[in-house]
Amino acid sequence: MLKIDLHTHCNEDPVDRFIKHSPEELIDHAAKEGFNALSITCHNKVVFSRSLQKYANLKNILLIPGAERDIENKHVLLFNFTQEEIDNVKTFNDLREKKKLNQLAIAPHPFYVHPNSISLFSKLERNIDVFDAIEYSNLYFKGLNNLNKKADKIAQKYNLPMVGNSDLHRLDFIGSNFTLVDAEKNVLSVIKAIKDKKVVISSRPRSFLEAMRMFSYFATGLTKQKIFKIY
Repeated sequence: MLKIDLHTHCNEDPVDRFIKHSPEELIDHAAKEGFNALSITCHNKVVFSRSLQKYANLKNILLIPGAERDIENKHVLLFNFTQEEIDNVKTFNDLREKKKLNQLAIAPHPFYVHPNSISLFSKLERNIDVFDAIEYSNLYFKGLNNLNKKADKIAQKYNLPMVGNSDLHRLDFIGSNFTLVDAEKNVLSVIKAIKDKKVVISSRPRSFLEAMRMFSYFATGLTKQKIFKIY
């Protein structure tokens, strides 16, 4: 079983510019936390190269090409796409027509509220045919409504696997929410195993203290980007 996280960001993200850690620092930290595979999914940008893969290999990490693509103003995780392919997917019909068998699409945080309304909500079911899995989000907390429950119902309804991810923006976000995948340690095997639902989620809710730290981090970062204003 491979311990993987398929939703992480780094300081090369063109949107979330408040992130401090580099791709190499992210790989280092994931290796220390016992991960076997990782995807860096910056917004609309594939952060992947031969040199970065070589670096990941030295840390015994399989690096899976990925990006968090804006499609019709909603976020979608795409894997094993080139940058050119990412750039050419602008609508759900584009994804429907262009996605190949060796590529993967995951619906991230589909029912989470965001200032820019980037979560899928009703567009998830309208376009359920383009998705291979649904994310079980890291952002849920003790004593509060777990919005992953609604996503889980959709996954069961359409017989889709759920995949636990961290949506990492700071290194200590990783580790509480991840996926164990029954696959060989290569990109195509991981993609096929997820599609075949050979996955187990490991997840725990964030504590109140963790929730406060995460909220403060995101609020400060988003305010700096003028996405919303705190009064």
